[in-house]
Amino acid sequence: MTYSIRDLIDYQKTIIEDISRILGSMAEGDFRVKSAVKEYYRGQYYRVLTSMRGLRDKLSSILLQISQSAQLVADGSEQISSRAQALALGASEQASSVEELATAVNNISKHVKATEENAVDARAQTNQAGTRVTMSNRQMQEMIEAMKGISEKSNQIGEIIKTIEDIAFQTNILALNASVEAARAG
Repeated sequence: MTYSIRDLIDYQKTIIEDISRILGSMAEGDFRVKSAVKEYYRGQYYRVLTSMRGLRDKLSSILLQISQSAQLVADGSEQISSRAQALALGASEQASSVEELATAVNNISKHVKATEENAVDARAQTNQAGTRVTMSNRQMQEMIEAMKGISEKSNQIGEIIKTIEDIAFQTNILALNASVEAARAG
């Protein structure tokens, strides 16, 4: 029975170390990371692996969209600033929106770092668990809740992208207004 418990602890330790490594790599921006021991993920653990893969793919896609949207906003800003002095107020508002976006991205980064710290915490608790297998199962449930939190943050990123799209739309309207004003002044 002792050998079985020791094997179970080693099994869970291997999974938690793998999860910690994957989340740590994702926190550092490496979304190409994969499980080194995917054959260990059976039963409920397979759901955790699937959730992490989904999270990785979703975050990668969202960050790509944010990057593309940020590039569109930057291009729009350059065009507006070269049009006329009357659009200076609009450019100020857009700069404020970009700062809000940077703040939101910074908050997301902090949440990912917090999640990584939670994963390291879970690994340390498993090492101390010894023969307390029941406690190890509870820690895995906490890990699933952390993943749900990350999923909620992904939804917030989607809202930020919508805000960026709204800013791009407003930028186009400002550019049109500048053209009309230039035509009138011309």
